[in-house]
Amino acid sequence: RSVVPRNQLLRKGRVVQGEVVGHDGNAKSVTLADGSTIDYDFLVIATGARSAFPAQLPREGANAALTSGEMVNCLDNARAAIERHQNILIVGGGPIGVELAGEIKDAHANKNVTLVHSRERLLSNSQPPMQPQFQDRILGELETLGVTVHLNQRAEFGPQDIPPEGFLEH
Repeated sequence: RSVVPRNQLLRKGRVVQGEVVGHDGNAKSVTLADGSTIDYDFLVIATGARSAFPAQLPREGANAALTSGEMVNCLDNARAAIERHQNILIVGGGPIGVELAGEIKDAHANKNVTLVHSRERLLSNSQPPMQPQFQDRILGELETLGVTVHLNQRAEFGPQDIPPEGFLEH
């Protein structure tokens, strides 16, 4: 379960995910790869980011692509690692860390899920900035699920400490 389901993100709008192949600024519309056209009053372009696993699946070489079987295998390995352990630590309270903490705790209520974030509030580096009331709501949702959240705490490790699969097991 998402901490904030996509169908509840907007009160007067909708979330559309797709590949934009055309844009007409005068008509205020975009055309998607499937041929559909969407008119807008205000356009948000959220193209994604380069992030560590699970947002970015590990791969060999700068331009290597994973097959669907490799993707499934990678995610199955992460799921199995979560199932093998009782105490799950997630470092980073951005969108991915928050979502992952909520999803794991919702699926495995008996596990101890801890989220460590270096800032005063979750989702602190979002652009545009999140409203404090929304950040407080997300924190409350995680705590209601039973996630332990530590704010203003920093985990000390470097990129060399993280294996290609994106998670550490001890």
